[in-house]
Amino acid sequence: MRYSLSSINAQSILKFHTTLAPHTPLSLLQKCSNTKHLNQLLCLLITNPIPNLFTWNAIIRAYAHSSQPQQSVLLYNHILRHYFLSLDNYTFPFVFKACARLSLKPKGEEIHATTVKLGFESDVFVQNSMVSMYGSCNSIREAKMVFDSMKTRDVVSWNCIIACYLQRGESEHALKQFEEMLRNSINPNGFTIASALAACARTGDLDTGKRLHNIIHELAINDVVVNI
Repeated sequence: MRYSLSSINAQSILKFHTTLAPHTPLSLLQKCSNTKHLNQLLCLLITNPIPNLFTWNAIIRAYAHSSQPQQSVLLYNHILRHYFLSLDNYTFPFVFKACARLSLKPKGEEIHATTVKLGFESDVFVQNSMVSMYGSCNSIREAKMVFDSMKTRDVVSWNCIIACYLQRGESEHALKQFEEMLRNSINPNGFTIASALAACARTGDLDTGKRLHNIIHELAINDVVVNI
């Protein structure tokens, strides 16, 4: 049986949910073009008698980027309460993103505690999203604490903490993190350079701006357009 998004309604759910193939929600998710379709798919997914964490993660991610990020948090709660599924390191980053968009620091702290309990607090993907969440909630102290606790930091980690300082208007601290990044032999990418240039513009730091210009050419970073 083939399904289309336009055919998903209460009657079709009652008729087909007992024979729904595990992969069907995921294939439909790939066709979702707006929040209305996501809501229809969510109804279908909740009635699926064969829960699948991969599919849940996919729809949590979709909602985190949609106009209804609160649904990601609600789905996270739903999974914890109703399914015996082991959450993984792909579940938390998108819930943290939703918390960031909604400025839900208390919920973010609760989920942070859950990552510690389940042993994901040292996963770089999870930690990066945690830093961004705290930064978006205007909690730079907590963001820096998570960042400093990281045993492994990639370029995204540094981008996250630099962005946190920029969001607070602390451009000098953002540049200090950029300098520390270079001292740790982490090559910046286009996002890093754009953030550092924004910090330079705010502080009037022409010397660092010229260094950035050289870095752009040395690393052949082509996704930043600047005039220095």
